[in-house]
Amino acid sequence: MMRPFFLPILYTDMPLISIKNNSNVRKDLFVFTAKLIEILFKLENEPQNLKIYLAIPPIYYEVAGQEIFQAKMTEFLEKETDQFPGLFDIWMKWDQSVIKSVQSLINQEKIELLALPVTGAVLPFAATSAGIQAHIREGLSILESCFSVRPSGFWFPKGAFEPGLDLFLMNEGIQYSFINEDTIKFADPTPSGNGKKPIRSPHGLIFFPIQKEFELGGSYLEKYDSNVSVYDSKQVFTAAHNLSSEEIVSFFNLVKNMAINPSVSMEVSSFLKEYGETAETAHICPSFLAADDSSPLITDESTILEECFLMETEIKKISTLVENSFEKRILKQMLKHWLLLSGIAAGSGQTQEAAEEHITSFNKLKEILVGNRQIFELDDMENSDSILVNLSLKGWINEAKSSLTTNESKRQDLKILMLTWEFPPNIVGGLARHVHGLSESLAKLGYEIHVITAQSEDLPSFEKRDGVFIHRVAPLNEKDDDFLAWVAGLNLAMANRARELAAVHDFQVIHAHDWLVGSAAISLKSLLNIPLITTMHATEHGRNNGIYTDMQHFIHKKEEILLQASDKAIVCSEYMKDELKYVFNTSEEKIAIIPNGVFKHVGQLDLHGLLDGLPVFPERKMIFSIGRMVREKGFDTLIEAATKMKAKSDELYFVIAGKGPLLEEYRQKVKDYGLENFVYFIGFIQDEQRDALLTQCEAAVFPSLYEPFGIVALEAMSFGKPTIVSETGGLKGIIQPYKTGLFMDPGNSLSLLQQLHLILEDRQRALEIGENGRKVVESLFSWTRIAEETKRTFEDVLLSTKI
Repeated sequence: MMRPFFLPILYTDMPLISIKNNSNVRKDLFVFTAKLIEILFKLENEPQNLKIYLAIPPIYYEVAGQEIFQAKMTEFLEKETDQFPGLFDIWMKWDQSVIKSVQSLINQEKIELLALPVTGAVLPFAATSAGIQAHIREGLSILESCFSVRPSGFWFPKGAFEPGLDLFLMNEGIQYSFINEDTIKFADPTPSGNGKKPIRSPHGLIFFPIQKEFELGGSYLEKYDSNVSVYDSKQVFTAAHNLSSEEIVSFFNLVKNMAINPSVSMEVSSFLKEYGETAETAHICPSFLAADDSSPLITDESTILEECFLMETEIKKISTLVENSFEKRILKQMLKHWLLLSGIAAGSGQTQEAAEEHITSFNKLKEILVGNRQIFELDDMENSDSILVNLSLKGWINEAKSSLTTNESKRQDLKILMLTWEFPPNIVGGLARHVHGLSESLAKLGYEIHVITAQSEDLPSFEKRDGVFIHRVAPLNEKDDDFLAWVAGLNLAMANRARELAAVHDFQVIHAHDWLVGSAAISLKSLLNIPLITTMHATEHGRNNGIYTDMQHFIHKKEEILLQASDKAIVCSEYMKDELKYVFNTSEEKIAIIPNGVFKHVGQLDLHGLLDGLPVFPERKMIFSIGRMVREKGFDTLIEAATKMKAKSDELYFVIAGKGPLLEEYRQKVKDYGLENFVYFIGFIQDEQRDALLTQCEAAVFPSLYEPFGIVALEAMSFGKPTIVSETGGLKGIIQPYKTGLFMDPGNSLSLLQQLHLILEDRQRALEIGENGRKVVESLFSWTRIAEETKRTFEDVLLSTKI
């Protein structure tokens, strides 16, 4: 039975007004801070396993960090000792800093911050993509600046959500959020659990249901204690409570009671790790929390919303005309007043005076821009307070294309759109592992990588993993048995998703992998007017040693068209470079050689559970191989060699992993030749299982008839295993015979037997070959090195197209 999770959230709807040196600070801001101090102090003195998710508009922390606020807060607590006894001493002990206390509790894992729009604005009211991004990014920026953390959870003020916002959040690395349970209940398709279970949005964001009994605050708190049976029908019990509520003490007592129950977890991260992948995916309609009279979604000051809309659209229009640093200063101030006004529009209370101040300032800035007011007034506005002083214009004006530089800060703005038909965990061959390794390593260099790939069962349509944004699409005719029709449908779906992403992201390069995504890549190059770089992992001519059938002619032509449309072609070896020059007459200048890479294995592999159900016999030596079950991989040669070694079946055996069209044919051959206890075709295995088998095997064999590079051979060598490869294609550039590996003649079973004999009979030499191979792979084929070479190719192409 799934263990229960309890997620207590404290939030506020109070609008936070900027504090100026010559203005009075609203008393309710001090009252709010006093209540927050009480909660923080209680948390300091509670057991380690208690946790609260804190959702306060990030602008509050900037306000609370100002000296004038700290001084006025000190005065307030000195005067209000009857209402808030003892808080003055606590405040002084904390050096008059809420931020220090929150930071301490974050370090103790008693608080987890939730991201919000920077001023607590209602996000669906934003009118533009740039506006939505500004609300989210500026909030994250403040939290990172104050606490050196980037939250993975997000709180929608008022619970207000509309479809599409999940994509913006996922693009910023947000993994989860919260929504009204009724919204989940009526999602499409209808998920199980009657709205009580978390679900996944189409873009991959996990939504936890906010239970009705916890939305509003009130006497309901008395019904709940540490008795898990109260909510044993729920996977997750989410308690969202307004920090300003009178029932805050009751709420905190509830949290304490839950914390002492050993069967209850308060860790969202644990839920995501254990159950996140199994969450049902459904489309979510617009939503908001059922509000009480004190916290309506649309406030009495609804005319403020109209002003927010007009401001935002005006900023967007002006941003297209901004040309110099002075105009950017004005635009930042306009952006600041719009963000602050948006926060006021979302709050409750007497805020009309503050709203009018922002509207007046915004209009003054417009007049400065057109020259109708004095420039010194801009200086006065910039110096009036110290909040939102580091606003970014990213998303409003396009600075990415203004210059091309290789320095790190600019490279972080470079966004790459990668197209691949397979991507882990959907693995057919080495292409998937290549794209995974490359994309993850490029992300570590500071690039923003978006991979579009084919949808697989039980996988989210969007997720961020290992720093890479993964978008999965179903072919428009995914049930079609015609392979070429399926490929055409995949390309259409990829192009459609890319167009959606391009509305949000400013991609600089398209990186396509093989002909299967060529149609989408070519059309997107034309649509987005950006360079296309193609990695050719293999060719139809090379796979078949010529072009003979209609299908082969079709694929060959697709490869030719893709290469012609590409600004650069990347291949993995000199062999592949020669093949492109010979088969397609591709110019040498157009081809870059960048080898495949492998991940370095660090530490001892935990084999627990990985070898269950696999043919592992410690008393015999295992010869391991892996690859796609197609003729070109040479497994017929391996079977033929095994028939000549049956007499040694008591000493060794063969394990071959992988899937493909010839798998059942090979299994039948094993039966026909009486090799059932000697040769095992085990089908598809996960990467972790592959690694486990590589740690157990005596040697690895890759008897390919055609192999442009051979990433699986590199992976075997990276484990320090003596590796036998066919002397063909790119594999010839990897092996130094009898030093880093062993060669066999392609298709020659006797040659394979000779190399196996050397490994099995000379144990010391085999160990030396394996260790030398490992050192070569780690020094020459690390993904960090491969990513650096790919980066240089990207920059060269961008520079040449710019010139």
